[in-house]
Amino acid sequence: MTRPPDSPESIARNAGFALATQATASVFAAVLTIFLARYLGPERFGVFSLAVGIAAVLVLPGDAGISSAAARFIAERRGNPAGVARVLRDA
Repeated sequence: MTRPPDSPESIARNAGFALATQATASVFAAVLTIFLARYLGPERFGVFSLAVGIAAVLVLPGDAGISSAAARFIAERRGNPAGVARVLRDA
């Protein structure tokens, strides 16, 4: 039996997957940060962190909110494959 896409079970399952994804990404980032800090040493890790921070700031205007807006528009068109394809193409 297929559940409707907006049933409470589906929403809870998707929220659980989102939480698990965020937790996994956080643990991976923490492990990677600790490894790099120990491997590179304080001075080289500081330079690396500065470069990553500058790159992150430069990438923000490049996205201009397109990815989050596309996700919302795709969610609105979840039953319309042609509409989803148009949103993906435009994004």
